[in-house]
Amino acid sequence: PWLDEQDIPPSALRRVGLEPGSGPRTGAGGGLLHLAGGHLSLVDEVEIVPAGGRFGAGYLRGRQHIDPAAWYFSCHFHRDPVMPGSLGVEAVLQGLQAFVLDQQLAEGIPNPRFALPAGQQLSWRYRGQILRDDGDMQFDVHVREIQRDGDRLVVVGDASLWKPDLRIYELTGVAIEVSPSDLDFEGSPA
Repeated sequence: PWLDEQDIPPSALRRVGLEPGSGPRTGAGGGLLHLAGGHLSLVDEVEIVPAGGRFGAGYLRGRQHIDPAAWYFSCHFHRDPVMPGSLGVEAVLQGLQAFVLDQQLAEGIPNPRFALPAGQQLSWRYRGQILRDDGDMQFDVHVREIQRDGDRLVVVGDASLWKPDLRIYELTGVAIEVSPSDLDFEGSPA
């Protein structure tokens, strides 16, 4: 990961715990802008360098301790107990969401919600799987651009995901959107 190759002073690095009960899983005011929880809580911690990464627009590294008894191992294809690749991609998306929350990028967007941006080209290459005994998964995201158009925000980056000592995914053009919701904070039409 890029962060391991840099000499980042502690004052330029933000550590954000995301385990349930340990950190900011919701945006200011709570409501619809929040990270997934329960079975879909896939990131324990992120480290953020606000102006870091290959593009200078932001960088984050996320981690999750792999629980050998996690629900998805027994729910994957018959006799193939691995973390589904889509959950690795979801972990990266949650990392981008944590970046948006931590950097308060959605401030001023009325009744904000996370979504996947329509029309965003994503390329995903992989060469391995997360197994029960891997211990940890980590990923990093180099934010390429932060696009604002009125009340719509799109954060686009390039990411890699590792099992111990091996990069197994590369995602190019991974993105998250924040836009106003048609629902209020209780889930009723606005």
